[in-house]
This record gives sequence, structure tokens and C-alpha cells, in this order.
Amino acid sequence: MKRLLLASLLTSLSCAISPATQAAPINSTDRHADRHAQIYMGDTPMATTYGRGIVTAPADTATLNYTFSRYDYSYGYSDPSETTDVSNFALADRDQILAFFVAQGIPQDQITIDLNPYDMYVTLEISNPDQASLVALEDATRQFTEADGSFYFTNNYSTCSIEEFTALETEARAEAIADSRSRIDAMASAVGARVGSILSMIEIHGYMPVSSSCNAPDGGIGVPEVTIELGVMTSFELID
Repeated sequence: MKRLLLASLLTSLSCAISPATQAAPINSTDRHADRHAQIYMGDTPMATTYGRGIVTAPADTATLNYTFSRYDYSYGYSDPSETTDVSNFALADRDQILAFFVAQGIPQDQITIDLNPYDMYVTLEISNPDQASLVALEDATRQFTEADGSFYFTNNYSTCSIEEFTALETEARAEAIADSRSRIDAMASAVGARVGSILSMIEIHGYMPVSSSCNAPDGGIGVPEVTIELGVMTSFELID
């Protein structure tokens, strides 16, 4: 049994180092040359670089997250239940806030309210947002809570997004490929070579079509923008 295993091992090793399994040059007449060309580059001079494509476009949706509280957290983070003059939110409070946002022109199906005893979380979906309207809505909300006096507008944050970004992705990809070619041209020129064919290309998704805020790029008076980025790692043949 041991002799059989040893013979099998020696056979495997001889196959692994057999000249028939060595990668042949691309121009070899070896009948396996085409297969070798796909997995082995041999002595082909090459260079690899990374290209970036960055594209921006107006956001088509703003998601606003507002928090209302019975307790004024600006004075600390004490448990509201320990404050005797703090009452729970009720369904009537939810309906009041819902009516306020509907009056601001936001469709009811674009308003989500999560109610708990001391905090109320409101999510608003705004189509085709502009910075002036978003600021005006926030100001109106603060005035509404101050006039009511029974709860506080304690927190808000926003994100802007694009629902269909295929066109932007295509544009970013083209920019990334052009950037990689420009970089490889510079690299080849620096070493006195010419750029040949593409040997490999890998696309790298390094973006999300969502912004971290809805701030407009022009100082707060225009339309919020979303930026996406896409990269390609490309290897080119170098020719003397």
C-alpha cells in the first residue's frame, strides 16, 4: 500500500514539472498556446494602474428625519420618566404633527411617524428637493413646535439620493477608463515605452448614490447633488 501511494505521488510530481505543463510563449506553436496565453503572461512587459471616475448629479429625493421629544435634551440626557411634568406622547400628538406636515404640502403617503412615549420620529420623503425649500420646512417646523410649547424639535438629519443611476454609472465608468489610459500613457512615456493592448481590467465599485447630507453645492440656495465614484484597475502591455 505504501509503495502504491509513493508511486502515485511521484507520478503527480513528474506531471507538475513536466515541460508539457510549462507556460509556453504567446507565439509558441505549442497546441496549448492559446490556453497558456489566457493564464500566463510570461515575459510580456506590462504596467498596471487605477483610474477613477467621479460624477455628480442633482438629487431626485431627499429623506428628512425629524425627532420630536417631550423632554428638552439640550439641557442634558436625564430620563424623561424621572421628570414629573413630562407627559407621554399620544395619538392626538401624532395626528397634530401629521396634519402640520400635510399642510406644508407633503403627501401623507410620504410621511412616516414612529411614536413612543417620550419621542416621536418622523421620516419625510421629498421629491425633487431644493435647498431653499428644505431650509424653509425646517424653519417652519421649529416655529410650529415653539408655538405649541408641549414638545421640542430635538434633532434632524437628511440624506439625498438618486433612484435611477445607471446613466451616471456609465458616465463614471467611461471617465475611469479614460483616467486609467491617461495614467498608463504617462507611465509608459516615463520609461520610454509605448502602450500596447489591454491585458486585464477589473471594475471597482467605490460609491453609493446617496449623499451624507442635502446641502447644496452653491452655498445653500440650489439643488442638492449626489456624487458617485467608480474605479477600474487596468493592466496594459508595454512595447519597447
